Amino acid sequence: VKKYKVTFDPNGGVLDKDSKYVGKVYGELPTPTREGYTFLGWHGKNLLNYNNLFFGETVDIQVDDDGNVSDSSPTSDGRGWSYANSNWHETLPSGSYTLSLRFSTLALNSSAQSYGLQRIYDENDNYLLQGYTYNKTITVNSFSLSGETNIGIMIKAYDGVYKIQLEEGTKATEWEQYYITSETEVVQKQDHTLTAIWEEIPEEQIQ
Repeated sequence: VKKYKVTFDPNGGVLDKDSKYVGKVYGELPTPTREGYTFLGWHGKNLLNYNNLFFGETVDIQVDDDGNVSDSSPTSDGRGWSYANSNWHETLPSGSYTLSLRFSTLALNSSAQSYGLQRIYDENDNYLLQGYTYNKTITVNSFSLSGETNIGIMIKAYDGVYKIQLEEGTKATEWEQYYITSETEVVQKQDHTLTAIWEEIPEEQIQ
């Protein structure tokens, strides 16, 4: 099995091991420390934590353990198109990015045909890209940011089921789950970096 060098970016934390070689799966991964923060895990090229769904209104979109996004009420989605009503919110630095959706179940009902869209908004409700979700096996859209930007990723896929990836660059690559664990299969067949994910500890909880 060919092996690839993985470099660990502690992302503001402290780490006693900065790299390792991996084969089919990642195997044991180091645990960094950072004062005032809880370490949540590692991520690779997929920048979107698709588990962190955000809505301005309540809708029935859900994500299963394998990263599949679906809607338990697939014939209606009454959200107005806006940053506030987006499925996900992220903050990205300047650069080029690509958003890809890979459908395991096609979006084929009449609602999807009429309103099946994906958009990325900035927080002023300007949209940076638009694509369609109806009857697609894969969608790929790229966009560029001139400075750090809060974005909202809003998708109406109705009866479609998909996996989503947000990555740097202008090319869509094979889907990778957000949290990389010791059992995760290595899909990046090259040397690459894993980045630490942190959550700030609320001040009242710090002793």
